[in-house]
Amino acid sequence: MDKEPEVQHSRVKLGSQGLEVSRLGFGCVGLSGVYNAPLSHEEGCSIIKEAFNRGITFFDTADIYGEKHDNEIMLGKALKQLPREKIQVATKFGFVKSESKGHPLIEVKGRPQHVRACCEASLERLDVDYIDLYFQHRVDTSVPIEDTVLCPMFKLRALPIEALLATLISFDVAAVYLKLQCTLRWQSPEGSMENRNRQYQIFFEMGELKKLVEEGKIKYIGLSEPSIDTIKRAHKVHPITALQMEYSLWTREIEDEIIPLCRELGIGIVAYSPLGRGFFGGKGVEETMPNESQLANYPRFNGENLEKNKLLYTRVSNLAIKHGCTVPQLALAWLLHQGRDIVPIPGTTKVKNMINNVGSLGLKLSEEDVKEICDAVPVDEVSGRREMRLLSEYTWKLANTPLK
Repeated sequence: MDKEPEVQHSRVKLGSQGLEVSRLGFGCVGLSGVYNAPLSHEEGCSIIKEAFNRGITFFDTADIYGEKHDNEIMLGKALKQLPREKIQVATKFGFVKSESKGHPLIEVKGRPQHVRACCEASLERLDVDYIDLYFQHRVDTSVPIEDTVLCPMFKLRALPIEALLATLISFDVAAVYLKLQCTLRWQSPEGSMENRNRQYQIFFEMGELKKLVEEGKIKYIGLSEPSIDTIKRAHKVHPITALQMEYSLWTREIEDEIIPLCRELGIGIVAYSPLGRGFFGGKGVEETMPNESQLANYPRFNGENLEKNKLLYTRVSNLAIKHGCTVPQLALAWLLHQGRDIVPIPGTTKVKNMINNVGSLGLKLSEEDVKEICDAVPVDEVSGRREMRLLSEYTWKLANTPLK
């Protein structure tokens, strides 16, 4: 395999709003320790820079990755050593680590004031002026999606000033991160300025995701693990550029409904865990899982499930030999052949693995090849749930929000 930098490899449109990214992205989460021990910033930045040298310009992170938001800070340091205008940065908000006893270890928050606070904090940690693609990491099922994407305009008409003030106080004005744009219009039933019962009309326009776009702080909006209904409703109030969904050879549940809907609406797909959380890179099969790895929390990597799933790996390995490539290259090539609107974001802590992943871009598969690879991993033969228990309630099938 040629290991010279491939800085000119293809680019694709992600969604229909104008965002253009490298055909293959890079998921940064592992650099701060998920499946392995975290890397130093120097080591992490070195991998990010080498990925850029190999033609990868699309980098994905999130505010919850790493201790004390370490992942965004690390990516921000790497960006200082690279041409910012040639890079597309995606980050995410929504997950919050809970420190309260008796609560889950994480919560999901999607209220307007939280959105703005998270965005401004991410901008500071990344040390950038704008975020190219801003994802809601998981859907807050207690908040109408319209409020997260485009908080509605409240109209309070013909209120006496006393009632107006009381109404203002009833709003969460302590949410200092939320900018309120107010237009006050003086009105009087009789048109008399001397009338003591002056009445006003007030329009509240509370902007968060859409407002952040208008302010230039983010360029495009994305959702991660939203339901069908949530996608449709969100897209009506503001164009959604991309969804981030788990998609790989052994996780294909989005094929029946999500992908067709996205293609109908012009929404791109960012495929996270495209190697099945490293399974098709040999994790748990050819490599033992490190003690600090979170993979042990995923059912597919446990006990009898893992032993059954190793048979699937063997089938793909045999096909990789047939195609003269590695297993991860074949798994990524299969995904790349599902459509140019699908952008995988494999991550790694090793330069050699990143170079190997980039090699998948040169692998050409026929329709028969794609089917043969697909048939080697029947979804009904995959053993174990895809998600750890802690996150199982936040998957797309459970991500409906209250009606507005």
